[in-house]
Amino acid sequence: MRLYVLRHGKAGDRETWTGDDRERPLTDEGREEMRGVAQGLRWLDLGLETLITSPLVRARETADCVAEAIHPPQYVNSDLLSPGCDLRALGKLLAQYSGSQQVMIVGHEPDLSSIIGELIGSNGLARVQLKKAACCCLKLDGIASGSSGAKLAGKGTLVWHLPAEVLVRLGR
Repeated sequence: MRLYVLRHGKAGDRETWTGDDRERPLTDEGREEMRGVAQGLRWLDLGLETLITSPLVRARETADCVAEAIHPPQYVNSDLLSPGCDLRALGKLLAQYSGSQQVMIVGHEPDLSSIIGELIGSNGLARVQLKKAACCCLKLDGIASGSSGAKLAGKGTLVWHLPAEVLVRLGR
């Protein structure tokens, strides 16, 4: 399986936002950047089968940009990608979409960097920093449908990790 991990784009400032944090949207700059990132992902021709996003507004708006550019056959929200997502939740999520070989998840920090580190580290000790609107591609080897999070640890290979500015350039 190829797992694409995308962090949501630039959102409103957490310190000045007065509403429910789950409703904090992308900024205008964040939306513009995400449209460019989505075009870069389109240029990469991922063959994306399934796009799964956190239900938080900023993640959904990010995934909407990708869906508009790529038109994946399956596009869903999952509470499993809400803040606090871990390898166990990812295992449950991937088990639900075990028929897909090209899956993208859209979520939040610090969860995504931790998950990537656990997937690619032999002891879960790899350190990765996924900046806003960055995406990475992982090849997950030897996972069976229904694999638990523990069985996913160390099963990933980092294929590429691209920051937003590179993806935007690719999309031009």
